[in-house]
Amino acid sequence: MPFVLKYAVRRLANAPGSTIVAVVMLALGIAMSTSAFSVASSALLRPLPFPGPDRLVRVFTTSPRSANWPLAPANAVDVRDTLTPVGAFALFSFEQQAVARPGQPPELQSGLSVTSDFLRLLRIQPALGRDFLPDDDRRGQPAVVLLTNRFWRERFGADPAVLGQPLRIEGVDHTIIGVLPPTFDEPLVWSGCGYVTPLIVGSDWTTQRLTRWIHIVGRLDPGVGFAEVQTRLDALSARLARDYPIEMGATGLRVTALGPSFATDSVHAQYWLVVALSVAVLLIACANLGGVQLARALGRRGELAVRTALGATPRDLLTTLAAESIVIAALGTALGLALTYSIRSLISHAMGGADVPIDGRVLTFVVVAGGLAVGTFGLIPAWLGTRGAMAEAMKDSGRGATPGGPHQRFKRLLVIGQLALALVLVSAAASFVLGVRAFLQRDRGWQPAGLVAGALTIPGQLIGAERKDPVLPRRLTVDLGRIPGVESVAVASTVPLYGYQHPGPVVVEGADTAPGHEPIAFITGVNAGYFQTLGIRLVAGRLFAPEWRRTDPPVAIVSASTARRLFPDGSALGQWIRFAPDPTWHEIIGVVGDVSMAVGFATPVAGLQVYRPIEEPFGPMYNFVLRTRLPATTLERQIRAVVGAIDPDIVVSQLGDVPQVLENLANSSPVIPVLFAFAVAGLLIATIGLYGLMSQLMQQRRREIGVRLALGADYRRIITLMLGQSGRMVGVAVVVGLGGSLGIRMLLRHTMPGLPSLGWPALLGIGGILTLAALLASYLPSHRAARLNPVDVLRAE
Repeated sequence: MPFVLKYAVRRLANAPGSTIVAVVMLALGIAMSTSAFSVASSALLRPLPFPGPDRLVRVFTTSPRSANWPLAPANAVDVRDTLTPVGAFALFSFEQQAVARPGQPPELQSGLSVTSDFLRLLRIQPALGRDFLPDDDRRGQPAVVLLTNRFWRERFGADPAVLGQPLRIEGVDHTIIGVLPPTFDEPLVWSGCGYVTPLIVGSDWTTQRLTRWIHIVGRLDPGVGFAEVQTRLDALSARLARDYPIEMGATGLRVTALGPSFATDSVHAQYWLVVALSVAVLLIACANLGGVQLARALGRRGELAVRTALGATPRDLLTTLAAESIVIAALGTALGLALTYSIRSLISHAMGGADVPIDGRVLTFVVVAGGLAVGTFGLIPAWLGTRGAMAEAMKDSGRGATPGGPHQRFKRLLVIGQLALALVLVSAAASFVLGVRAFLQRDRGWQPAGLVAGALTIPGQLIGAERKDPVLPRRLTVDLGRIPGVESVAVASTVPLYGYQHPGPVVVEGADTAPGHEPIAFITGVNAGYFQTLGIRLVAGRLFAPEWRRTDPPVAIVSASTARRLFPDGSALGQWIRFAPDPTWHEIIGVVGDVSMAVGFATPVAGLQVYRPIEEPFGPMYNFVLRTRLPATTLERQIRAVVGAIDPDIVVSQLGDVPQVLENLANSSPVIPVLFAFAVAGLLIATIGLYGLMSQLMQQRRREIGVRLALGADYRRIITLMLGQSGRMVGVAVVVGLGGSLGIRMLLRHTMPGLPSLGWPALLGIGGILTLAALLASYLPSHRAARLNPVDVLRAE
């Protein structure tokens, strides 16, 4: 065997051009597919870095609109109590709060609030300091905080004397009691959080069953399976639906493994879509390798015939040719793995700093990919090349004879497969890229031009005061409006830039709707200038009065589609609605145009939109939008000065020009460059494969072409004959590829319903581009063949 491999290396070295092309193309395919698989494996398959990860679970609220809702506080407590006999369960919530070291301005930082048993359940010990004590999550205890290892290194320079130092969170000084180990720094799990604080379980939780913001993590006891846990949850959800029909009538509970729970079903599908398309690039590269190897085998028919006559068995011939495939596959796999390692940092950066290891699962994928290249696209061409080598050589009457049907059919099948896969890749990339562009440039019902937006995170001590007397919205409206160059100011609980929040059930006066089955709407608090500033059209009625106060009669404004949905038989004006379980009725005083989000391709959890005065709803964050002719960079200092004068602990974040934000969002998705790279690589490899096949065909048909030229065929007839042959292959490939493109379009529509899809004209245009590229690759060798001198060709024969 070593001799055979040495002989194969020597043979490949004698044809360095084709060998390098085959190795590079195969390496490119392996690197792309391996990189994509490593990302999917890291996000979806890799075990969590905690002891006993297979026993860790998570519980969600389900509804007809979502299977991944958090739990309301009272429901979370009920779930924990119900599941205590089968395991240990802790509560946590994701947060974004104002964090500041002494003497420094606050900044927005992601964090977790957890019950005191959270880390012990995960079996995590702080690398420095201590864990939370059982009393730390009780109201009235001193405020303490744990730092993540990343935050400790970035903000405190890994100072071991950090213990006991203060950290101001939401305006409250917390004492640092410990630093978590690096294994906790998992951005795909904890969203890149920087700190962990105790979650205070208040006595008022027993009545909170609608607002969902609590998450549950659990560790099952040995021998307890998911089915037993789900049975207990089903019984609990049935009881909650019966006892609290408004809050839980149309919802349920489900348990799932903790690892994959941090990505939604649509995200899972997108990961595997990228993997599937990367494998398509690998298959194209392997098909190219198969074509090269078949050409090598057919070019050595004379040698193989002589060796057969001297006593070589078919197995000996197959071993000789297969050794070349093994060498090419080994070199391509090694180079592909090296490329994967070299771009590993870029992949990690695109995933928010997440670790993307080249672990055993990824290495297995590489080995399988290399084995696929050898087994399917190396051995089959070798077998075809040796099949009947002696008989074919004896039948050949000259060196210009063309190989038999099986060889040609196999090569044509390879080229058709390459072109079809290339069309699928190009259409998938175009569908996503053009769909994102169309999504961001559509009519949203509001006017982004001339807007500057930002978010304000409100410290805890200010929230309590605002709930009693909400003066902050009015101060922001007045003070921001005094900045030179600002024409109008909008203040809202959420804005349609990154997505509305606060969905809730809406009850219509007199409607016969079963409790728990009320329509769900986004309920947004806005000031009087909101609609004018964003350019939202007033359809009917009137807008909120600037002088409206909480003591005035409650009022609401609905979107046009909401009005049609809730009141299909008449006008919405003058009708009354309330937001369950709140018993307060609101009169609808106006109808405005529909508004869509700037981003977000998934189906929203609520399709309706209701506005009410900003003085009513209140949360830890406000958003503001300014209509101005000045850029955000010019206004930033004055905006921060205005906000700082109100309260220095308010954090200003996400400040920017709205058109620029939308442009950045259009280019921020890591899927776009990945798909573009896949499309370019696939099209390039497929085109090279077609060019190589046509060059071989022209070389094999030199005598036939020479005879045709000698008998009077002109340049045009030869070109037409050759292009017709390649055109038939391209036609079949386009038909097959369009079928695959439709499948990709259906998958994108399922995973991202809000993403506009390409129409038939665009798909046919992409097919036309691929056809032109393929015909160009066919024309070049056909042109050379048509320019042959028939005398020289026939003399050589």
